[in-house]
Amino acid sequence: MLRWTLGLGAAVLLLGAPMLAAALNGAGPTMQPLAALVRGYFLTDDYPALMFLPFLLVGLIEARSDLGRAMTQFWMIAGGVLAAVLGYGAAYVLPGLTARAHSGSTAEILGSGGFALAVIVLGKGPLERGLAFATREPVSRAKARARARSHDAAPEPKIQNR
Repeated sequence: MLRWTLGLGAAVLLLGAPMLAAALNGAGPTMQPLAALVRGYFLTDDYPALMFLPFLLVGLIEARSDLGRAMTQFWMIAGGVLAAVLGYGAAYVLPGLTARAHSGSTAEILGSGGFALAVIVLGKGPLERGLAFATREPVSRAKARARARSHDAAPEPKIQNR
């Protein structure tokens, strides 16, 4: 599956799932038990599946991207920060819109998903390289030391067959 199709699916679910959940939330107890179970599982319970699918799809896009490239890292971090600012900013500016954790609103999904994307890419890219640089020797220096140690060691005695 192409990354743009995953992105399109994530965008549709980001906008559609909260609206569908809000529309079905008013449906009363007259629903059949199976329909109520499906509604709860997919839209209205604590962790509704359709609300979390955009996170999954964006995670698939991130996993299929070449995070070894600096430009890919830059655009994913920038996109994540932009999504977080748009989501949380919209909830701050627009009356009646909330970005409260697990509220299932578009603003909350966009904001928390963008923040998560930026943090994950930072952890896999620039931050990981920076931590690796700060905490251990470069590989070439470590290999040079190991090679020097092996040359300094006394040669193994040869066993002669009698």
